[in-house]
Amino acid sequence: MGQEFKPTLDSLNFVDLFHVSSPVRATANFMVNIHEGAITGTLLGGSSLLTLGPELAPARFSFSDPVALIPGQL
Repeated sequence: MGQEFKPTLDSLNFVDLFHVSSPVRATANFMVNIHEGAITGTLLGGSSLLTLGPELAPARFSFSDPVALIPGQL
């Protein structure tokens, strides 16, 4: 799945997301990848792996190095 955004800043250190409970009620591992332009574009950076449980909760995906962005561009 993907989500487009146009940044207003020139770098990204973390992403906060809410995840929805699964009907299976299991835990799973997730990460966030930042691509240039589209989900098939050049990979700019990837977050650390995060294990999420079945509850609805905010999750912070952190990047070990800031991801360089161009303000106003997808």
